[in-house]
Amino acid sequence: HVTRMKIVNNRLVPNAMEPRAALGHYDKAEDHYTCWTTSQNPHVARLVMSAFYNVAPENKLRVIAPDVGGGFGSKIYIYPEE
Repeated sequence: HVTRMKIVNNRLVPNAMEPRAALGHYDKAEDHYTCWTTSQNPHVARLVMSAFYNVAPENKLRVIAPDVGGGFGSKIYIYPEE
Protein backbone atom coordinates (compact mmCIF):
# COMPACT_ATOMS: atom_id res chain seq x y z
CA HIS A 1 0.00 0.00 0.00
CA VAL A 2 1.08 3.56 -0.69
CA THR A 3 -0.37 6.36 1.34
CA ARG A 4 -0.07 9.94 0.20
CA MET A 5 -1.08 12.93 2.23
CA LYS A 6 -0.42 16.62 2.27
CA ILE A 7 0.35 17.92 5.74
CA VAL A 8 0.39 21.63 6.51
CA ASN A 9 2.09 22.84 9.68
CA ASN A 10 0.79 26.31 10.42
CA ARG A 11 2.82 28.78 12.40
CA LEU A 12 2.89 27.88 16.03
CA VAL A 13 3.43 30.26 18.92
CA PRO A 14 4.94 28.88 22.13
CA ASN A 15 3.03 30.20 25.10
CA ALA A 16 4.45 29.30 28.49
CA MET A 17 2.35 29.94 31.60
CA GLU A 18 5.08 32.05 33.17
CA PRO A 19 5.50 35.50 31.62
CA ARG A 20 8.83 36.88 30.48
CA ALA A 21 10.29 39.00 33.24
CA ALA A 22 13.50 40.61 34.43
CA LEU A 23 14.73 42.32 37.58
CA GLY A 24 17.91 44.34 37.72
CA HIS A 25 20.11 45.60 40.55
CA TYR A 26 23.14 47.92 40.45
CA ASP A 27 25.68 47.80 43.28
CA LYS A 28 27.30 51.24 43.20
CA ALA A 29 30.00 50.34 45.73
CA GLU A 30 31.22 47.41 43.61
CA ASP A 31 30.23 48.92 40.24
CA HIS A 32 28.51 45.62 39.45
CA TYR A 33 25.17 44.79 37.84
CA THR A 34 22.95 41.77 38.52
CA CYS A 35 19.99 40.78 36.36
CA TRP A 36 17.52 38.01 37.15
CA THR A 37 15.67 36.98 34.02
CA THR A 38 13.45 34.20 32.75
CA SER A 39 15.67 33.73 29.70
CA GLN A 40 16.64 30.27 28.52
CA ASN A 41 19.96 31.69 27.34
CA PRO A 42 21.58 33.81 30.09
CA HIS A 43 25.02 33.87 28.44
CA VAL A 44 23.73 35.53 25.28
CA ALA A 45 21.56 37.83 27.42
CA ARG A 46 24.70 38.98 29.27
CA LEU A 47 26.61 39.49 26.03
CA VAL A 48 23.83 41.55 24.43
CA MET A 49 23.06 43.59 27.57
CA SER A 50 26.72 44.40 28.22
CA ALA A 51 27.05 45.70 24.66
CA PHE A 52 23.73 47.58 24.74
CA TYR A 53 24.36 49.22 28.13
CA ASN A 54 28.08 49.68 27.44
CA VAL A 55 29.13 47.62 30.47
CA ALA A 56 32.77 46.61 30.16
CA PRO A 57 34.27 44.28 31.06
CA GLU A 58 31.39 41.87 30.58
CA ASN A 59 32.02 40.17 33.95
CA LYS A 60 30.67 43.32 35.70
CA LEU A 61 27.23 42.08 34.64
CA ARG A 62 25.89 38.90 36.23
CA VAL A 63 22.80 37.33 34.68
CA ILE A 64 20.91 34.79 36.75
CA ALA A 65 18.30 32.55 35.13
CA PRO A 66 16.42 30.65 37.84
CA ASP A 67 14.10 27.74 37.06
CA VAL A 68 11.69 29.13 34.50
CA GLY A 69 9.37 26.17 34.02
CA GLY A 70 8.39 25.87 30.39
CA GLY A 71 9.81 28.12 27.74
CA PHE A 72 9.31 26.04 24.62
CA GLY A 73 11.81 28.21 22.76
CA SER A 74 10.08 31.52 23.40
CA LYS A 75 12.51 32.55 26.14
CA ILE A 76 15.68 32.15 24.11
CA TYR A 77 15.59 35.66 22.66
CA ILE A 78 15.86 39.00 24.42
CA TYR A 79 12.78 41.19 24.22
CA PRO A 80 12.61 44.99 24.74
CA GLU A 81 10.52 44.70 27.91
CA GLU A 82 13.26 42.67 29.55
